[in-house]
Amino acid sequence: MEERRKDDLYHDEQKIEFTDEQVSSNTSYIDDKLKELEIIADALIEFALWRSENHPDKREFILNETRDWLFQKLGQGSIGPATAAADPLLRRKIAELEQFFTES
Repeated sequence: MEERRKDDLYHDEQKIEFTDEQVSSNTSYIDDKLKELEIIADALIEFALWRSENHPDKREFILNETRDWLFQKLGQGSIGPATAAADPLLRRKIAELEQFFTES
């Protein structure tokens, strides 16, 4: 009977309680990371547009290459393991890239 109470105490000591501060810290980290990823995506798109202006014969290659880079930089795991928080940003930036390439 004594051992059982020690086990119960041990399990009670091992419980993790999340505070509002920890939750907001995680949210803040994700928001900061999304802003950083958006800057990276904008730079990749800007570079792709510059390249396509200088090499109009390679536009399709540049579009596909930039799309691949966006998937690498903004795809799953870009914020952390098993997160898909950047997926809406990824889809928006790929649509933006394709729009730029179809307009010009």
